[in-house]
Amino acid sequence: MSKNVTKTINPLHFEDLEVHRFEDLVRQLAYNFKEWRILEATGRSGSDDGFDIRGWEIVDANDEIDDDSDNDSETQSKIEDDRIWLIQCKREKNINPSKVSDYLDEIKNKEKAIYGLIFVAACNISKKTRDIFLHKSRENGYKEFYIWSKSELEDMLFQPQNDNLLFAYFGISLIIKRRSLKSQIRKKIIIKNRIINCFNGGIKFRGRENVLVRDAADNEYPFIKSKKEYKNNPSWLLRSFTGHYYDGIEILLRSHFAYANYETKEWDFVEQINDAIPHEDYWLREKNNKEFIKRGKVLNYWDNKIPKGNKAWFNIYGIIPYNDILEVDKYGDIVAQCPHIFIENGGNGLFRYIKTELLIEDDFSYFDSKRIVNPDRKKRIKFFPKVFPNPKNKPDRQNPPVNKKSIE
Repeated sequence: MSKNVTKTINPLHFEDLEVHRFEDLVRQLAYNFKEWRILEATGRSGSDDGFDIRGWEIVDANDEIDDDSDNDSETQSKIEDDRIWLIQCKREKNINPSKVSDYLDEIKNKEKAIYGLIFVAACNISKKTRDIFLHKSRENGYKEFYIWSKSELEDMLFQPQNDNLLFAYFGISLIIKRRSLKSQIRKKIIIKNRIINCFNGGIKFRGRENVLVRDAADNEYPFIKSKKEYKNNPSWLLRSFTGHYYDGIEILLRSHFAYANYETKEWDFVEQINDAIPHEDYWLREKNNKEFIKRGKVLNYWDNKIPKGNKAWFNIYGIIPYNDILEVDKYGDIVAQCPHIFIENGGNGLFRYIKTELLIEDDFSYFDSKRIVNPDRKKRIKFFPKVFPNPKNKPDRQNPPVNKKSIE
């Protein structure tokens, strides 16, 4: 079975049905077309005299059919008043004007007492062929006459009342599909509400709270073989939940000190420091103060060398659609004491999409900040030095003083 599933329904292949199965389908579609006293599958007998399906339409709408009646003469009298219909089925790949003209001549020669005709084809019928059918049907004296081509048959099968036939003959059910869509929507809403409940911030939440994203199929948690392997292909990741996307949630994967000019769109960032890694990260946290020293140098440069309107953060977000989330554990465990989000990893990693953003701080107010979504890589300039100088007797305002003995 193909892994590529289309969102639309492909054309139905009536020509692939066995001849009598095609006639059965047409007969069952015809049941609701008129009020029939009898609808016979004459084509199945093998000697149908030109009839595939023959029906007696009740003329008097008040004439009720009594299946328990034993009065054969009364029933026979009623049948004589009924209108005789012929339903002719052609399971062919193409029917041209000449063919339909020959078919109608053949029907006229075999049966004289037909009131109405339904000509059914498993293929599409051209306008010219339809015009010939209308002309010849009038010429033959039929009071009512219809063409059911492939298009008309599909229209009828896609009606809710015929969904059972669509499923029986082609294995497709629009009602089941609608139920499935309804279930998916309900699941999405439930997951979204659970996440809102975890962070108590509502749908407009914009902040940073720890969350552990986990591959539901992983059985190794919380043990890793090596930090390098874990960095390259993690089955779980501790990061910050930052808010809701239009169809899912945002997880802050990377956050870098940056420079940005909102007018020219020029920008740069410091790649060495990823401020998105939480201090509580059991798997990536450093056991010494080297990273804190490095961060202090970058912070000092960013704080003192960049004009106020150009201080920025370069953020990279992972997007998880609600449909990919299988379950939410609000309380987590002793290793990661925060909400755990279990996802279905379809081979694309923990995150379905990636979004980048430059956040230019304005008076250090998050909501007043200017944003450049998906900044142009061609606009990146060389702003930051390769080596950052030591701070000149200026304490790091975000980290405690470094204990030199612990470094040694």
